[in-house]
Amino acid sequence: MASPSDRPPTTGELEQKFPQLRLPPVPPREHLAHLQPEVEQVILRCLHPDPGQRFQTVSGLLAALAPLLRGRYRLWPEAAPIERRADTVSR
Repeated sequence: MASPSDRPPTTGELEQKFPQLRLPPVPPREHLAHLQPEVEQVILRCLHPDPGQRFQTVSGLLAALAPLLRGRYRLWPEAAPIERRADTVSR
């Protein structure tokens, strides 16, 4: 005989246990007021509930972050060439 734990959880059970599945993410600037709005937008895009609205590739995410990270936090040296693959799209 199967126990209740053997069945997969229902959507309602998952939403109750993990409210972030149904609630929008808390904007990061509510916790870090000094955070740049542009960085917040990148973070919120990463957390978007619709997978199609998230970054589709790591290179797309890095391309969005690169202009925002300067000085000590720079992703790569100033003169480094950036190669974009022909088979990827960055939005």
